[in-house]
Amino acid sequence: KKVAWAPDGLRFAATMPDHKVAVFAADTGVRIAELRGHTASVHSAGFSPDGQRILTTSLDGTARIWEVPSGKEVCCYTGHGDADVRDGCFFPDGRHIATAAVRGIRIWTGDAREPDRILPGYRFSCVAVSPDGGKLAADAGGFGLGEGIEIVLWDARTLAMLGVKTPELAPVEKSDASGAPKQIVRSAQNPKYGDYPIRIEFSPDGLRLITTQCDGTARLWRILPEDTISLIAELPMACTGLHFSPDGTTLAASGENHRLTILDARTLEVLAAW
Repeated sequence: KKVAWAPDGLRFAATMPDHKVAVFAADTGVRIAELRGHTASVHSAGFSPDGQRILTTSLDGTARIWEVPSGKEVCCYTGHGDADVRDGCFFPDGRHIATAAVRGIRIWTGDAREPDRILPGYRFSCVAVSPDGGKLAADAGGFGLGEGIEIVLWDARTLAMLGVKTPELAPVEKSDASGAPKQIVRSAQNPKYGDYPIRIEFSPDGLRLITTQCDGTARLWRILPEDTISLIAELPMACTGLHFSPDGTTLAASGENHRLTILDARTLEVLAAW
């Protein structure tokens, strides 16, 4: 269902239909580990910065950390209640993680059973931390403002909200350190943007974001010096997956037509397609 690469590029993890995650050797395709423990569909899997652990999130209301290649479960985060945990990611320090769920964003440290911080009141389906660990980004389709999609940007250290943008680029007042928005002003809903995002990712330099939605819409965003978010472009193709290259110069896009497309990350010119 979803695939994540290890930092060294030698292994990848894939979520499976039977509530498991399998880890494969990239050069041979041999299955080297199997992560068993979730009791419902696994939404995401991602490696720690050192490649020694994997974070998974699931419909069963938990996020779990596993050792690889042993496949041993080392931590189960249950502080989401019975909420569907849609996504999660490691901070660059490898000690902290962020999880996105129907009932908010949670920040965890190590193997703590309770979150350090909670951003409540929102419904999130994907979350990302900038490469320097300074910013946290997520979608916020659950602000109760219809089915539009808003990108929310926080200071990852203080959790003060830095800004929100909808596809219509409506402004938002900045929040205080609680992370709660004071006021959101937005234009009329465009039905084209009715589907929720399935991925958000920072560029390696932390200055851009890419988002992918269930309906295949993919967008490239710029984070300006004053921490506002500006839409650069919408990709001219329907995407089921979109990723920056390690150097940030290209984008790899997958689609329902089973094609892989490589694009210039600055101009969005198609460089190759298979």
